[in-house]
Amino acid sequence: MAERPAWWPEGGFGGDTDPTAETSGGLQDSHGHEVVVDPLGVIEAQGCDALRFTLATGTAAGQDLNLNMDRLASNRNFTN
Repeated sequence: MAERPAWWPEGGFGGDTDPTAETSGGLQDSHGHEVVVDPLGVIEAQGCDALRFTLATGTAAGQDLNLNMDRLASNRNFTN
């Protein structure tokens, strides 16, 4: 286990957990391939509210999100 930060409690949070463990999911395209998304390009094309809404409602914590432009377009219509 990595050395814990100064703010990390001695016993961890509810047990012996690693503060450096990754708990976030990744973004995937409609075919399940991991992708890197340019947020500024998505904001220009679909709008900031649509991107935020899609990321906030698209998945639970720690799960991958299948992001596609059709979902962003429908969320853009929903948020506007």
